Amino acid sequence: MRDAGFPLLTFIIFTPLAGAVLVAMLPRRRPEVVRAVGYVATAATLGFVGYLLYTFDTSASGYQLVENHPWIDTLGARYLVGVDGISLFMVALTALLFPIGLIASQTISERLKSYTMWMLMLESALLGVFLSLDLILFFVFFEIVLVPMYFIIAGWGHADRQRAAAPRFADPRKRRIAPTLCASTHEAAPGFRSTTRNAGRLKSASSRTWPCCRRTT
Repeated sequence: MRDAGFPLLTFIIFTPLAGAVLVAMLPRRRPEVVRAVGYVATAATLGFVGYLLYTFDTSASGYQLVENHPWIDTLGARYLVGVDGISLFMVALTALLFPIGLIASQTISERLKSYTMWMLMLESALLGVFLSLDLILFFVFFEIVLVPMYFIIAGWGHADRQRAAAPRFADPRKRRIAPTLCASTHEAAPGFRSTTRNAGRLKSASSRTWPCCRRTT
């Protein structure tokens, strides 16, 4: 594995988010600038992912380019990200599809600024989901994904879009299935870091808040 020399995975995750923040500060009367920022942000992310493909060692096992920093000490949570052969494919596919999606949506003129901002936020959150190695960090990115997804479907979907978007955001039992399963099986996932105490807290909160998660006897 070649050393990137800088926090490559962090750049991959937060470059689209930086683009989203920049888009949010742009005036609505300049749609051409909004589109340009969206293209540049997704193209830069794709470039970083291309460098990731170059540095990734296919002969090595386990996670590579791991970044591990303190985050929430009281919960034992850390900013812990890394990439393996499976997540590498998902990251590359995400980085490729989002610039294609923005190019394919050139016909969108209604609320273009909001659309571009939500798309960039969605890309950032998805990349965070695929690269997270800490359970709580994964849970945070997973929940963030739902916000831009809701607004994109509700704002620019087709017929009955409001009804299609609502279940993905409003039903807490459905949208927390994946994090709850991860909490239940964290010991079976090599390299996925979370203390037993943290997993227990998440499962306990799930049982108190969502009856569907309670164990029945």
